[in-house]
Amino acid sequence: MNTQLYLFVLGILTKLAFSNQTPQKMILIHGAPMIYFNFTEKTATWETCITTCYSSPGCIVAGFEDGICKLFEIGSISTIKRLDANSGKQVAVKIISNLTSCASTAAGNSLQSLIEPDQPYNITISLDTWTIRQPPKCPENFQIFERPLGSWCIGVITQQKATQPEGTRYCREVYNGVLSGFDNNTEKEFVVKSTKGTVASGNGYQGDAYWVNGERKSSCMWKNQTGPDCEGVKAFTITDPLISTISYNWGDYEPSGMIDNQGTSNCIVFRVGRTVGRGTDDAP
Repeated sequence: MNTQLYLFVLGILTKLAFSNQTPQKMILIHGAPMIYFNFTEKTATWETCITTCYSSPGCIVAGFEDGICKLFEIGSISTIKRLDANSGKQVAVKIISNLTSCASTAAGNSLQSLIEPDQPYNITISLDTWTIRQPPKCPENFQIFERPLGSWCIGVITQQKATQPEGTRYCREVYNGVLSGFDNNTEKEFVVKSTKGTVASGNGYQGDAYWVNGERKSSCMWKNQTGPDCEGVKAFTITDPLISTISYNWGDYEPSGMIDNQGTSNCIVFRVGRTVGRGTDDAP
């Protein structure tokens, strides 16, 4: 393989106008984060957890259970599940509002907030689900895709001889994002189109490989672990938070990591030729 490329994803917000005169508040409910991909964890009381999120410029949600506080920054959480008081789980959501209470039958309500004037977000309450959405705007050379679970920006960033863990870390630290999976063929076509003219020729795979989301499960690593639970993409843990249908078209006889019995092909790449995609493959 001549080159390994990162495939990064992230969401960026458009600018909306809000009044700076409306104070930020923390709305408290019994509930738990449901769809998210990154957070900061610390041991704290519920009161300290709330105060920490309120005073942190980037924090918009604080989750609490059994003395563990989880802090979520803007862009890292999209859905909260409302629970009953017996759950023992609590959530605080930062908003800009004059509300003094939140009705128990708040279906269809919409709340607004922002971190900075150029980082707004909306919160829609429908039955027991709180959905956090940001007016999306992708950075240059990225493209937005409307998935069933929300808006998703995909971009291709090139670095030679990079490992998947390096790509994952770079994506998180630089973009507060994750390696993307593929929810549909349109997303794969975008990657192929983005790489035309850059794919190397003459290597053994007749193209390049782009790291995508997926890490092999320890229960599906060796030849003697084969079975229905380890077939195809089932052998991998997928952490793309907005993927609804995993659209990985495997190459011939792939994934082969369990068959070779070496325990090394634990990540997923999307192979791209000079003009077409060549399917997904498992690779070290």
